[in-house]
Amino acid sequence: MLTYRQLEDAGEAVVRLVSDTEQAIITDMARRIARLDGVTGATNWQALRLELLGTTRQQVTAELSKLLGVSEPRLIELFDEAATRALAADSKMYQAAGYSPVPLADNPQLQQVIRAGLLKTLGTYQNLTLTTANTATSQFESALDAAYQKIVSGGFTYQQAIKDGIRTLTQNGLASILYPTGHVDWLDVAFRRAVLTGVNQTCAEIQLENARQLGVNLFEVTAHASARPSHAVFQGKVFRWNG
Repeated sequence: MLTYRQLEDAGEAVVRLVSDTEQAIITDMARRIARLDGVTGATNWQALRLELLGTTRQQVTAELSKLLGVSEPRLIELFDEAATRALAADSKMYQAAGYSPVPLADNPQLQQVIRAGLLKTLGTYQNLTLTTANTATSQFESALDAAYQKIVSGGFTYQQAIKDGIRTLTQNGLASILYPTGHVDWLDVAFRRAVLTGVNQTCAEIQLENARQLGVNLFEVTAHASARPSHAVFQGKVFRWNG
């Protein structure tokens, strides 16, 4: 399996792509807020607001879809690299015990496991894209409404209201998921979790498939300091994985 350090480092290149995409979306939103100059009546405001919300949702979806296309080759590389590392570490132990694991290039079952994990992660990406587009539009709508109310109240100058709206977007970033509890996952956090979960689960499935092929039934659980109490009781012990 991958070490904690290897897992933590996985997907950093993909997360950087997400951060760059987030910045591009926020910059476009800020530009649209700055276009409020000249809006003097409620009717004009509503028309402009609807126009901006429609184009913003399209722009967010387009940017995130572009990210999926750009990051897919990198995700494929990432899953292959992670699988190769995990298999290399496991193979040393198997060989020391007298087993002869089938290399990844000659093992269609393991290749299928990797592909399934990759497709599942890409599916998560697509769900995050749809959720983010809707949530980003809601954030943009709130920023526009707040700016408009400040302007028509007479308590803020046009420049101050626009500046506050832009600051809100740039400081908070894009929320991709708002849970019923009120917890918010930001775009890069949600995508990073998807990558790490996908890689970790895929490597675990590879380890189990390798064990099935070799007829191995026992696993020793790793141990580390400061484990949570519910996990600590399992550390360093040997278990049968199939009953």
